[in-house]
Amino acid sequence: MAVDVALIPAEAEHIPAIVAGVRQADVDELWASSFSTVAEVLVRGLRYSTVTWTVQYDGRPVVMAGVAPASILGGFGVPWLVATREVERHPVPFLRASRRTIPVMLGYYQHLVNYVDDRNTVAQRYLQWLGFTLDAPAPHGVLGLPFRRFEMRAPHVQF
Repeated sequence: MAVDVALIPAEAEHIPAIVAGVRQADVDELWASSFSTVAEVLVRGLRYSTVTWTVQYDGRPVVMAGVAPASILGGFGVPWLVATREVERHPVPFLRASRRTIPVMLGYYQHLVNYVDDRNTVAQRYLQWLGFTLDAPAPHGVLGLPFRRFEMRAPHVQF
C-alpha cells in the first residue's frame, strides 16, 4: 500500500505524534547520550536548529529532523533525526524524502558531524546509505556506551 509522503518544515505541533510512535532505538540512544527524553530533544531541536523538517505519511508526522550549529564559529553542523515505527513499515518513501535534505544541510554547513549509538544498526546503515562515514565505536555520552562518530563534508571542502 502506497503512502502519500510530504517533507515539510517541522513545527512544535508535530512533536506529540513523533513521541507517541517513536522507535525504541531512538529512545535508548537519546537517553544514553544525554539523559534526554524524545520530547526534550525535539523541543531543543526546533529551538536551536538552522533548518528542520517533518516527514509526513498521509498527513501524519513520522520523522522529525534537522541540523543545528555545532558552535558559534560556524562551518560545523550537527544533523539529528528522530523516527517513528511507521518508518520501519514503509522505509522507501522516507529514504527518498531524506536524501533531499543532505544538500540543504551542506548548504548551511560545510561539515556535518554527530554520533550514533552502536546498538542502532538500522541508523548506521541509513547514515552510510546517505553517504556519511562512520568511525569505529568509542565511549560517548553520559553513560559512556559505544557510539560511532559520523560525518560528511561538502564536496568542495578539503581538510
